[in-house]
Amino acid sequence: MIEILEHTGEAAFKVIAQTEEEIVKEACKGILAIYFGEEYLKENSEEKNKNKQKYRYQKEEISADGIDFESALVNFLNEIIFYFDARKLVLKEVENIQIKKNDETEIKATAKFERFNPQKHKPKIYVKAVTYGGLQLKKTADGKLEIQIIVDI
Repeated sequence: MIEILEHTGEAAFKVIAQTEEEIVKEACKGILAIYFGEEYLKENSEEKNKNKQKYRYQKEEISADGIDFESALVNFLNEIIFYFDARKLVLKEVENIQIKKNDETEIKATAKFERFNPQKHKPKIYVKAVTYGGLQLKKTADGKLEIQIIVDI
Protein backbone atom coordinates (compact mmCIF):
# COMPACT_ATOMS: atom_id res chain seq x y z
CA MET A 1 0.00 0.00 0.00
CA ILE A 2 1.24 3.48 -0.82
CA GLU A 3 0.08 6.77 0.60
CA ILE A 4 1.08 10.10 -0.94
CA LEU A 5 2.20 12.53 1.77
CA GLU A 6 2.38 16.30 1.95
CA HIS A 7 5.97 17.56 1.94
CA THR A 8 7.31 21.10 1.68
CA GLY A 9 9.38 21.64 -1.46
CA GLU A 10 9.56 17.97 -2.36
CA ALA A 11 7.22 15.02 -2.80
CA ALA A 12 6.88 12.07 -0.43
CA PHE A 13 5.02 8.83 -0.02
CA LYS A 14 4.77 6.07 2.55
CA VAL A 15 4.85 2.37 1.77
CA ILE A 16 3.42 -0.31 4.06
CA ALA A 17 3.91 -3.97 3.17
CA GLN A 18 4.51 -7.43 4.60
CA THR A 19 7.97 -8.05 3.10
CA GLU A 20 10.94 -6.13 1.75
CA GLU A 21 10.13 -7.46 -1.73
CA GLU A 22 6.65 -5.95 -1.47
CA ILE A 23 8.22 -2.69 -0.27
CA VAL A 24 10.26 -2.57 -3.51
CA LYS A 25 7.22 -3.28 -5.68
CA GLU A 26 5.02 -0.72 -3.90
CA ALA A 27 7.80 1.91 -3.87
CA CYS A 28 8.00 1.61 -7.67
CA LYS A 29 4.26 2.30 -7.78
CA GLY A 30 4.85 5.30 -5.52
CA ILE A 31 7.31 6.77 -8.02
CA LEU A 32 4.71 6.33 -10.79
CA ALA A 33 2.05 7.98 -8.60
CA ILE A 34 4.34 11.00 -8.09
CA TYR A 35 5.15 11.24 -11.81
CA PHE A 36 1.70 10.65 -13.27
CA GLY A 37 -0.79 10.90 -10.40
CA GLU A 38 -2.54 8.23 -8.36
CA GLU A 39 -5.24 7.81 -11.01
CA TYR A 40 -2.54 6.54 -13.40
CA LEU A 41 -1.97 3.54 -11.12
CA LYS A 42 -5.64 2.61 -11.32
CA GLU A 43 -5.69 3.00 -15.11
CA ASN A 44 -2.46 1.00 -15.39
CA SER A 45 -3.96 -1.84 -13.33
CA GLU A 46 -7.18 -1.91 -15.36
CA GLU A 47 -5.21 -1.86 -18.64
CA LYS A 48 -2.99 -4.71 -17.42
CA ASN A 49 -6.03 -6.87 -16.73
CA LYS A 50 -7.55 -6.14 -20.17
CA ASN A 51 -4.38 -6.57 -22.23
CA LYS A 52 -2.60 -9.47 -20.56
CA GLN A 53 -1.82 -11.29 -23.79
CA LYS A 54 -1.65 -8.61 -26.50
CA TYR A 55 0.79 -6.00 -25.18
CA ARG A 56 4.56 -6.43 -25.44
CA TYR A 57 6.77 -4.85 -22.87
CA GLN A 58 10.47 -4.22 -22.94
CA LYS A 59 12.02 -6.21 -20.12
CA GLU A 60 15.16 -5.07 -18.36
CA GLU A 61 17.06 -6.65 -15.50
CA ILE A 62 17.61 -3.95 -12.88
CA SER A 63 19.97 -4.27 -9.96
CA ALA A 64 21.21 -1.88 -7.32
CA ASP A 65 23.14 -2.25 -4.12
CA GLY A 66 23.80 -0.30 -0.96
CA ILE A 67 25.17 -0.59 2.52
CA ASP A 68 21.71 -1.62 3.78
CA PHE A 69 18.19 -2.24 2.45
CA GLU A 70 17.24 1.43 2.57
CA SER A 71 20.22 2.62 0.51
CA ALA A 72 19.79 -0.25 -1.98
CA LEU A 73 16.12 0.75 -2.35
CA VAL A 74 17.04 4.38 -3.06
CA ASN A 75 19.56 3.27 -5.68
CA PHE A 76 17.04 0.86 -7.23
CA LEU A 77 14.36 3.56 -7.49
CA ASN A 78 16.88 5.97 -8.98
CA GLU A 79 17.61 3.35 -11.66
CA ILE A 80 13.88 3.33 -12.53
CA ILE A 81 13.98 7.14 -12.78
CA PHE A 82 17.08 6.90 -15.01
CA TYR A 83 15.22 4.63 -17.45
CA PHE A 84 12.50 7.25 -17.78
CA ASP A 85 14.88 10.23 -18.06
CA ALA A 86 17.52 8.75 -20.34
CA ARG A 87 15.67 6.09 -22.31
CA LYS A 88 12.08 7.39 -22.26
CA LEU A 89 10.78 4.12 -20.84
CA VAL A 90 7.86 4.12 -18.42
CA LEU A 91 7.73 1.39 -15.80
CA LYS A 92 4.72 -0.89 -15.99
CA GLU A 93 5.59 -3.61 -13.52
CA VAL A 94 8.40 -5.05 -11.41
CA GLU A 95 8.60 -8.81 -10.89
CA ASN A 96 11.01 -11.52 -9.73
CA ILE A 97 12.35 -9.30 -6.97
CA GLN A 98 15.34 -10.79 -5.17
CA ILE A 99 17.09 -9.27 -2.18
CA LYS A 100 20.53 -10.56 -1.20
CA LYS A 101 22.21 -9.47 2.01
CA ASN A 102 25.92 -10.00 2.61
CA ASP A 103 28.37 -7.19 3.34
CA GLU A 104 26.01 -5.06 1.24
CA THR A 105 22.40 -5.43 0.21
CA GLU A 106 21.56 -6.03 -3.43
CA ILE A 107 18.12 -5.72 -5.01
CA LYS A 108 17.55 -7.41 -8.38
CA ALA A 109 14.33 -7.51 -10.37
CA THR A 110 12.86 -7.78 -13.82
CA ALA A 111 11.25 -4.51 -14.83
CA LYS A 112 8.69 -4.27 -17.62
CA PHE A 113 8.70 -0.95 -19.44
CA GLU A 114 6.76 0.62 -22.26
CA ARG A 115 7.87 3.45 -24.52
CA PHE A 116 6.88 6.93 -23.35
CA ASN A 117 3.79 8.11 -25.23
CA PRO A 118 2.82 11.77 -24.63
CA GLN A 119 -0.83 10.94 -25.41
CA LYS A 120 -0.94 8.33 -22.66
CA HIS A 121 1.76 9.40 -20.20
CA LYS A 122 1.17 12.91 -18.93
CA PRO A 123 3.71 13.67 -16.19
CA LYS A 124 2.32 15.88 -13.44
CA ILE A 125 5.62 16.36 -11.62
CA TYR A 126 9.16 15.90 -12.86
CA VAL A 127 11.04 13.59 -10.50
CA LYS A 128 14.77 14.27 -10.20
CA ALA A 129 15.78 11.59 -7.69
CA VAL A 130 14.86 9.66 -4.59
CA THR A 131 16.64 11.06 -1.54
CA TYR A 132 18.02 9.54 1.65
CA GLY A 133 16.25 12.13 3.82
CA GLY A 134 14.25 10.57 6.65
CA LEU A 135 14.68 7.13 5.14
CA GLN A 136 14.14 4.44 7.75
CA LEU A 137 12.51 1.02 7.49
CA LYS A 138 10.36 0.39 10.57
CA LYS A 139 8.12 -2.36 11.85
CA THR A 140 4.58 -1.30 12.68
CA ALA A 141 2.68 -2.50 15.76
CA ASP A 142 0.95 -5.15 13.61
CA GLY A 143 4.27 -6.50 12.27
CA LYS A 144 4.22 -4.90 8.83
CA LEU A 145 7.11 -2.96 7.32
CA GLU A 146 6.82 0.78 6.74
CA ILE A 147 9.09 3.26 5.01
CA GLN A 148 8.69 6.90 4.03
CA ILE A 149 10.35 7.94 0.78
CA ILE A 150 11.13 11.56 -0.11
CA VAL A 151 11.53 12.48 -3.76
CA ASP A 152 13.43 15.50 -5.08
CA ILE A 153 11.29 17.28 -7.66
